[in-house]
Amino acid sequence: MADQTTPAPSTSTSAGGGQSGHTPLTYRVEMTMAWFRDVYKQQNMAYYRKMGIFCLVFGIPLTLVSLYILISDPSETTLESIGAIALFGALSVMGVMMMQGKGIMMRTRKGELSSFFATHGMPNPHGPYSLEDLHCEYDVTVRDLGFEETVTFENGLKLVTKQPWVVLTGKGREAQGGYTFAANDGKNSSLWYNMLGINALIREGLESTPLVVPRAVENQNPWLVAWISNAIESQRTAVKGKDGGSDQLKEKISAWAGVDAYLPDGRKADPTSSKDSEEVKRLLEE
Repeated sequence: MADQTTPAPSTSTSAGGGQSGHTPLTYRVEMTMAWFRDVYKQQNMAYYRKMGIFCLVFGIPLTLVSLYILISDPSETTLESIGAIALFGALSVMGVMMMQGKGIMMRTRKGELSSFFATHGMPNPHGPYSLEDLHCEYDVTVRDLGFEETVTFENGLKLVTKQPWVVLTGKGREAQGGYTFAANDGKNSSLWYNMLGINALIREGLESTPLVVPRAVENQNPWLVAWISNAIESQRTAVKGKDGGSDQLKEKISAWAGVDAYLPDGRKADPTSSKDSEEVKRLLEE
């Protein structure tokens, strides 16, 4: 693994593939369930805030209306008004909790959790574990065009997932184990899109994987978080500019991004080879 400490960067940021002078940088992520719970919350905070506001917009006025009816005509509507006050009051409380990211039920998402930890190197996460037993380790490499996640499985298979900076929103927050950069999950953060389903309250998840920077890596590389933020903003501006974005940069990203698989013998799997593809599939299913 590469040294986690690098020289202080220059003030310029190259998100277009030019050498910036302080990348690549590789560090190890040791993800625990306690940390992942916070990462999951950070990834979905935009959706939770919208849902919380939605609950408050309806909950508070309807609670006040029910209270007014109870006070103005208590003899005829006592039970109905009390029930309505309790219902809409609970809706308001839920709205406040959701805006703060509280009350996220992870046990109802065990399949999604197992999938994340399985794809990030944990052997048999579907086994008889409690949620708190879930953990995984993988390497992250920060490059000029984006970041790589390298996962090595027990059977020797290694997957390197390369993603450009543009897949991240640029909105980062401190989490329990370090800094989290939320991924752009498209419609998954849309309140109205989620309201189309019966599972509107639990539909949010990890459509895209956020980038995490462990606190120890932050401390050893105090420039890193700001550099990543600048790289995200710079690349998003370049790719999604009013003039249609930089075609040259888009071509670089297209040629670089993707998933590389390395077989246990160290050989890079050929994506055009059906034999290699079948071998990778078999190893993933072990």
